[in-house]
Amino acid sequence: MADENPIGPQPDFNIIATEFLKVPNLPAIASGQQILAELREMRAQWTRDAAAIRQDVANIRQDLVTMITASNHNNAARVQNTYVASRSEPLSPFVNPSTAAAIPEFPTTSAELGQMTGPRGWDPETGVIYREINVQID
Repeated sequence: MADENPIGPQPDFNIIATEFLKVPNLPAIASGQQILAELREMRAQWTRDAAAIRQDVANIRQDLVTMITASNHNNAARVQNTYVASRSEPLSPFVNPSTAAAIPEFPTTSAELGQMTGPRGWDPETGVIYREINVQID
């Protein structure tokens, strides 16, 4: 009985062994260390970029917290100042919306508020108060 699945051509292992010795000459293999070095550099750059992005996000978050805190303070001061009954009662001071720092020369009473002019006062062009609270006057 004849074998129904005849064995086809077989590989020549001598040729394979000879050709296998040439594998290190393949460009992908020969420059493997260079490719690995490039990949490591890319990974290091991605790590640095990710760290920079995390730092930027943390800074933005802190800036937002500062601005919200300042805004809340200024809103509370506005409400408190609406209840001032006389010109000699103390005003609740505003803070800088960007830094939450006290505004220098903020008037302490509404009487003082009415006397402010020029660079110290409410002049939209030169007034420190307008600059500090970031008010745009058109």
